[in-house]
Amino acid sequence: MSNTLKFGAGKWANKKGSTLAYNDENNNYKPLPFDFSRGSSATRVNKDGLIETVGSGQPRIDFKDNTKGALLLEPSRTNFITYSEDFSNSVWSTWQSTKTLSNNINPKGTNGYYEISHTGSSSNNPNTRLTNVSLNGSYTLSFFIKINQSRYISLSIEDYNGDRARVYFDTINKTFTTISNVGSPITNTSYSEFSNGWIKISLSVNLLNAVYNEVGIGIYNPSGSFPSASGEVISVFGAQLEQGSYATSYIPTSGQANGVTRLADSCSQTLPSPVFNSYPFSVFAEVDVVDTSTGYVFSLLKSTSSAEYFTIEYFSNVWHITARPNGSTERITSTTTVTKGTHKIVGVWESSSMKLYLNGSLIASGSNSQSFNIQVNSMLLGQLRISGDTGSRNTVRQTELYNNALTDEQAIALTTI
Repeated sequence: MSNTLKFGAGKWANKKGSTLAYNDENNNYKPLPFDFSRGSSATRVNKDGLIETVGSGQPRIDFKDNTKGALLLEPSRTNFITYSEDFSNSVWSTWQSTKTLSNNINPKGTNGYYEISHTGSSSNNPNTRLTNVSLNGSYTLSFFIKINQSRYISLSIEDYNGDRARVYFDTINKTFTTISNVGSPITNTSYSEFSNGWIKISLSVNLLNAVYNEVGIGIYNPSGSFPSASGEVISVFGAQLEQGSYATSYIPTSGQANGVTRLADSCSQTLPSPVFNSYPFSVFAEVDVVDTSTGYVFSLLKSTSSAEYFTIEYFSNVWHITARPNGSTERITSTTTVTKGTHKIVGVWESSSMKLYLNGSLIASGSNSQSFNIQVNSMLLGQLRISGDTGSRNTVRQTELYNNALTDEQAIALTTI
């Protein structure tokens, strides 16, 4: 195999505005920097499992689910909760509960988070919540919670007109169960584990007719009501309410009137010339899919904003491989359903055919009638092109570019999980 570019796989070198790929054929190491941009600060999970903030334009190598790290690429999102950590602020109301500041370690590795305790006389679900939240569309609510206290924790997004979405999370079995769902479809629930016994849980809802809502977190008893003032307690930190169908990285807020916005990540590489300007070629990538609606693994383009490209993508819930080198599209569609999680993928382009491999299997193949009449100058990770692309991003663990057609045996070996 003639490998012309390697990226990631535990070998990371970053600075503001760039992250490094390399070519090490024949023991001759050649650095190949990728341009990176993000017009705001953002958070990542470091090697110690703690949340930390990195500055504007700084690539985020995230270690939440991977000891080798992965390049975290995300779309722009806003946390509309104005006080994400200070639950004593008046924007947070309480029901049958008391909020107490704890001086123990939070997910950032610093001291300070809040404990919500059931101290009221009512046996109903005690909680803390935001009221009069103006929402309409797809939203995701998330919190960090401790797993060694009350077993069942509820999340809710409720419309004052009666629509509601409520779930509870079982901290022992790590499962979600719907409490009630009226008028606003639940589109996603998720959890991820952090250090020091913290878990991030989220609820995504499509609010079809909602205008004013309340969102909150509470203590739940699936067997019935609690005894009065039961003392049940949960620890909470890092509340986030964002527009979108899945939870993204934590965006801290501390009183900003309209919340805080994290801008989108973009990572591209002007390929060394000449890498290739004809068939055949192949690309291997390992990515974490977080949103299955529409997304891209990578794109090879004439320029970072052109409509002339080669890409592996997914939409309509299945995988596709595409050739569009001259403005006309040739696409091979698989029957393989897109699922969340880590995937290893190989695309092979030849002068008369294309093949797509996923997790150790050939999932699509067919003819290619598109002549190769462009110079491929750019490679983008996790998106189609820079200009006008505001869709999903996929976290990249590694990718490799080859200027030859990988065989079935080679592609299957590379993609086997």
